[in-house]
Amino acid sequence: MKSYEIKYTKGHLVDTKTGKRILLKRGGTFNILGDDDQFEERDELHIKAEVLKPSEKLASLQKRHKGYHTEKIADMGQSFVYRIGLSKRTSEDKAPEFLFDAIIREDLYIRSQDGNEWTLCDCYCETKSCLEGEVQMIETVQGLSLNNLFSNMVAFYFPLQRSGTCNAFDTFYFCKQSNFSLFDEYPVYKLHEVKNGALNTLHTAREEVKKRYAKYKRSLNL
Repeated sequence: MKSYEIKYTKGHLVDTKTGKRILLKRGGTFNILGDDDQFEERDELHIKAEVLKPSEKLASLQKRHKGYHTEKIADMGQSFVYRIGLSKRTSEDKAPEFLFDAIIREDLYIRSQDGNEWTLCDCYCETKSCLEGEVQMIETVQGLSLNNLFSNMVAFYFPLQRSGTCNAFDTFYFCKQSNFSLFDEYPVYKLHEVKNGALNTLHTAREEVKKRYAKYKRSLNL
């Protein structure tokens, strides 16, 4: 049995004698010994966000993005699914791509100055389950926006295996059920449903907003 004196720094275990990183076998089981005060109950990087009620969310966005038009495209509690594909697989990965859930805890808005270019507003959200691909979710991953959630998921479960960036409009798909209780079962979706266009993306919602806004502008010119 091997024994090391290690230092935990920047998310890595480092041998204090050699200064080299200790590489653990994926899926392995280890005994860790340390003084009581060397263990944390909560990650320092855990997101502490205040979830805003619908009226509070709109007021906050209007104050933060003055001069912008804002349009709501999803209610708080709406569930989404999204795919993460890997460019590099490890011995622990049972598949090259995975399907996850995402739930928004606040109303989701998009914003625009001219009515043509619309971008997503921040929205507290989280992923709780892997729906396909057999990733054991160690804990819920949170994000301050859908883009941030995707990036955090890659950093937490797939570091160095793919880019952490995405286009949320094309990445997140609406689940057909929304506003369900936390104690209800999640709707069951498969990767093939995402790939064959069975579900609408945020891009679809954005295009609907653009059409409505263009119609509204035309009506003002009449």
